[in-house]
Amino acid sequence: MNLLRSFTLSLLLFFSDHCLLITDDCCKANPWQSLKEGDQLASELLKQVDTKKQETGPHPFFARCAPESNLSESELNIHASRLAAKDPVSQMIINSSSSRPRIKLDTATDPLFQTAQKVSDTPLTIIGGSETKLTEITQTGRDETLTCEETGEEAEYTCKSYLLVTLKEDRGPPQQGSLEIPSYTLYDGWRGQNGIIPRNSFDASAQSALKHYISSRIGLPSEQVEVSPPVYSRQVVEYPAKGWTHWYSIYVLPYSYRPLIKVPQFAWDNRCGALEAKADTGGCSYVSKVCTQGPETRLIGGVSVYAPCWEETYTYSCSHPSVNDCGPLRARGCVQMASNCKQKVGNVCVLYQQTYLCKGQTKTTTHIKGGQTPFCLDGNCRDQSWDSNDELGSALAQLSLLKELQGQFKNPSIFKGDDNYCSKQILSFKDCCGSLGGWGTDLGLAGCSSQEKLLSQRRKKGLCHFVGTYCAKKVLGQCVTKKSSYCCFGSKLLKVFHEQGRPQIGLGWGEAEFPLCRGFELEEIQKIDFSKLDLREVFEDLMKTYSPDKLKGTATHLKDRLEIIQKGIIPNSKNPPQQRKEG
Repeated sequence: MNLLRSFTLSLLLFFSDHCLLITDDCCKANPWQSLKEGDQLASELLKQVDTKKQETGPHPFFARCAPESNLSESELNIHASRLAAKDPVSQMIINSSSSRPRIKLDTATDPLFQTAQKVSDTPLTIIGGSETKLTEITQTGRDETLTCEETGEEAEYTCKSYLLVTLKEDRGPPQQGSLEIPSYTLYDGWRGQNGIIPRNSFDASAQSALKHYISSRIGLPSEQVEVSPPVYSRQVVEYPAKGWTHWYSIYVLPYSYRPLIKVPQFAWDNRCGALEAKADTGGCSYVSKVCTQGPETRLIGGVSVYAPCWEETYTYSCSHPSVNDCGPLRARGCVQMASNCKQKVGNVCVLYQQTYLCKGQTKTTTHIKGGQTPFCLDGNCRDQSWDSNDELGSALAQLSLLKELQGQFKNPSIFKGDDNYCSKQILSFKDCCGSLGGWGTDLGLAGCSSQEKLLSQRRKKGLCHFVGTYCAKKVLGQCVTKKSSYCCFGSKLLKVFHEQGRPQIGLGWGEAEFPLCRGFELEEIQKIDFSKLDLREVFEDLMKTYSPDKLKGTATHLKDRLEIIQKGIIPNSKNPPQQRKEG
């Protein structure tokens, strides 16, 4: 707004000054009244601009692609000429340009240039009178003391897993046994060759009878007993009965049985679910797994049970979540004054509160005192107070995005990323993913693949976005290998642009096993509101590469461009230029 007001004021001063050359009536104009009218006109114009912006939205031309975007340059010129021939506004501009009189300005004798030269030589005297004086005042900006949060060291957390034992009844291994029985219990004492009861006589009925007989003798259910044909032992036994003496052969009855036993069943009660879930999101990494009880034999339900380990202790290294908002302060050149631990875990500080001193910007203002013509460089005419510029980081970030966009529009996918994976072995507690806080030599990355090592380096540089973790391998229904997936980009700026831009257009990251790391389509880029992007994460990196010296040539470049424009002040026209008359 100040720029528009200054421009309006400059116009008023220009015409006010040149009225002196034309008529005395113009000199009667009140400069203060003209200034007031100029301010009012500028305010009305700005209101019209704000109203139009509300009607059209922030991006009035980005709703869809114009049909002319598919035309070549030559086709566009033909199309434009055809439309201009029918458009009354275009015809008016063309006719006015070709028919208006051309005046040749002589820079040596023309009063307009002579007056301008006087203004250039003694601007204060020409504008404000002989009593006008120019002074400079240096104002020191106000210092600020600001605080921010930053993640500290990683802390180690432990959890336990306990071996649970339950007893299940089952049949044990086969046991062998035999009984001697007299022949009168076996099919009327009949026996075959070599004293062996033949198979055809050892039918199902006989087997069932012998099973019940053996069951009653050894005290086991008949279902657990298996019998074989009896074998003659070549022995006899005397058996007196009712005054008679009977002699019976003795048979050996072999059998086998599987007694019911209690079989131990093992299962682990893992109490590390919360830490494991945090490890799945990259917040924790595996450190160690140690057996803290065992090996030993314990009595469980009257049964002696041996296990090589009864208790395991897991150790995780975790980073504490933090807003990590100190980067923008360092990017501004603020100086750290203090560091206080905000939260501890044991003797480890996991969260710091940092204090920074941000020096105020020094400003030198030029004041014009005296004279009669209102001239507002010193702020006497209206409030022209200034605020410190804290938008340099945002401007650099958006300019860097525009630079990245150069040459990308021919590609079907803009700012494309690539998918990366790392693995964690549950049984061996081997972690090739690591936590967000950092990777150390103690993590044993030497045993990880080259792709996993590269991913760890890219994550440390802030180039990757975490997508998710999934089970990559199961054994007997248990997950033994997990994998985490990431989308990585060529710079931190592109990663942040994806993280900020995707939610605006409803574009997700896919699933953990199949991450969606594609780039943006041109239509999607057009839908993103760049003013809503929070790019503070990259401010510090951008300011490291920013150099004010790069702007030193800007003034010279503009001066050269103005000279070129001045040399071409007389455009081509059908009407020859005329010498401007004096007076």
